[in-house]
Amino acid sequence: MNKRLFVGIAVGQDIVKATQSIQVYNPQLKHIRWTPLEQLHITTWFIGDVPEEMIPNIQSILHLICRRQKKFSLEFSHFYLSPNPRDARMLWAKYQSSSSFEELIGKHEDLLGYLGIYERKFEKVIPHITLARFKERSLAKKDFKFTVDFPQYLVAKELVLWESILDPSGAIYKEISKSVFLQ
Repeated sequence: MNKRLFVGIAVGQDIVKATQSIQVYNPQLKHIRWTPLEQLHITTWFIGDVPEEMIPNIQSILHLICRRQKKFSLEFSHFYLSPNPRDARMLWAKYQSSSSFEELIGKHEDLLGYLGIYERKFEKVIPHITLARFKERSLAKKDFKFTVDFPQYLVAKELVLWESILDPSGAIYKEISKSVFLQ
């Protein structure tokens, strides 16, 4: 049986609390699907559908990546409507890329490539947290109230392998395993 998988960086409680505040301060937004707080993350690699038997090999590769990666910080840049403000359908908390983040993505590319797993969705991985999804062109940035200071830094210290289960109400993410970065 196939499973739809992706890899990401979990977020800290400070980001969860700030995101929850954004949700609370925006009750006027009726046609929006907020990302469940327990599912907040920065995707580092979309794997896609793979046979369930490959999961132990993927976990081994992720463990190897983490043994070669020191923890690092990403600096919050701004809130962004994606894929572009004119045709927006998602609200992102966007982060500035860094050499550490780029090196981490390179390790994914190099090592997951041994399993024939390549990032199929995006040419360049942009560090961001998807905070919400909505119907295309139904909202603009001016519709949101950002009354809370969003945490300036996210500390990346582990990778999480998630299964993405597609559901009519939105994807449900189920954590499969975690691998901690070299300290």
